[in-house]
Amino acid sequence: MTGHHESRLCDLYGRWLSSQGLPAMSADELLFEPYVSKPQAKWLGRFCRVWNCFVDGNRRQQ
Repeated sequence: MTGHHESRLCDLYGRWLSSQGLPAMSADELLFEPYVSKPQAKWLGRFCRVWNCFVDGNRRQQ
C-alpha cells in the first residue's frame, strides 16, 4: 500500500471512529464487538474490503 493511500484511509477511519464515539481499534476486530450497531457494522465491513483491496494490490506490485 502506498503511504499516501494508507494515510488517507487511516485518517478517514480515525475521523469516522470519533464521529461514532467508538474506540480506536482494528476495524476487523471492532466489527464483532457487541456494542457496534448494524449500520456501523455495515460501514466497517465496507471499510475492511477497501483496506484489503489496497493491501492485496500492494502485494501484487512487490
